[in-house]
Amino acid sequence: MLWVAFCSFAPMRKLLYAVIVLLAVAMLLVALRVPLLRGLSAFLIETEPPRKSDVIFVLSGNAYDRGVQAARLYKSGFAPVVICTGGNFDGNMLALGKEFFEADLTRAALLTNGVDSGVVGTLPQGTSTKEEADSIELYCKTKKIESCIVVTSMFHTRRVRWMLEKRLEDQGIATHVVGAKSRFYEPDQWWKSEVGVIDLNNEYVKLLYYAIKY
Repeated sequence: MLWVAFCSFAPMRKLLYAVIVLLAVAMLLVALRVPLLRGLSAFLIETEPPRKSDVIFVLSGNAYDRGVQAARLYKSGFAPVVICTGGNFDGNMLALGKEFFEADLTRAALLTNGVDSGVVGTLPQGTSTKEEADSIELYCKTKKIESCIVVTSMFHTRRVRWMLEKRLEDQGIATHVVGAKSRFYEPDQWWKSEVGVIDLNNEYVKLLYYAIKY
């Protein structure tokens, strides 16, 4: 009888053990939530110190933040020319009755931040990071560029280095990917901002897509 009673409680004990383990895991995740969340953003960020180069390329997207960073680099003397890339139209500009390539918007951000219009060009080609990388590679070959800085958003830097850096450096073109901080959030506290959550989520989706496709 005692053996039967003992066996009948076995499923309840297993359930109790499972609940205890789940609670312990949940408590551990809560205790480590900040390092874990920071680890998610740290994985995406592969920015590096800028070095003096022939040209600064600014990828499309987040035109103002990237434009501000490129303006700082130009004013600090890291390159004599800035080229803004991107062939997508920004539909929001239609509200003003205008059509702008994303490259044009980034150029406007540079001019707003005090960079002379004569040193800022556009390369309105490419509707994805892959296509922009193709246009940058062709530009470098045509212009015999030996070194460049590529400015993009912080969370974008790992994928850009993966897509662009090796292919250029295999051709002897020194490439330095520099991240631009968002004006809406700190990279190591991205979860405190809705924009940060969206940016991080989107970049992981794109990273997975690029890993599968390319």
